[in-house]
Amino acid sequence: GRAWIDSSSMTSSLLARRIIFSAGTLLAHVRGAAVSRDALRAISAYKPLRATPELFEGDWPAEWFAPGYLDMREQLVAGNASAFYAFAREEGPEVFSYPLFTRMFCDLFLREVDNYKQSGLPIRRPNSMNNYGLIVNEIGMRDALSALQRIHLLPVAQLLFPHVSSNFDDHHSFMVQYKQGQDLGLDMHT
Repeated sequence: GRAWIDSSSMTSSLLARRIIFSAGTLLAHVRGAAVSRDALRAISAYKPLRATPELFEGDWPAEWFAPGYLDMREQLVAGNASAFYAFAREEGPEVFSYPLFTRMFCDLFLREVDNYKQSGLPIRRPNSMNNYGLIVNEIGMRDALSALQRIHLLPVAQLLFPHVSSNFDDHHSFMVQYKQGQDLGLDMHT
């Protein structure tokens, strides 16, 4: 199976503040994420229109990460689990949050999403119930987000959830927009 972290909660405010990890979100969905021909066409057409091309590369600059995060990650990878627990906050049983991105990164990411939406290229919605979302894998961000998952999220998943992190090998990454009066019935969806 393939586990993913639901990125639907990514807003500029949350992105800049904390990423939340829980066994529930890690195991929330099992899905294959093959890229369709339509997505490949959209990725190719969007490439010259990208607002921030660096977002599509897997090696993001240190200034995009929250202060202290990269030091914590380095210590965690070296085997110092206490560095993570000192950096993170336990929100509830087996639910942890920690700062991951800076406001600058969040603003660039959201600007990119808005730029794509304004490009006139096709938008496939992330699930059956959201009419205002965008699958960021399908605009060319799959490789960069795979690197984020492998380099930054996997070490935390291996620490917190060793029994499921071996299946942490794919993602369905997307953004959704919520506004009062829109998408009123967000119940169980596929």
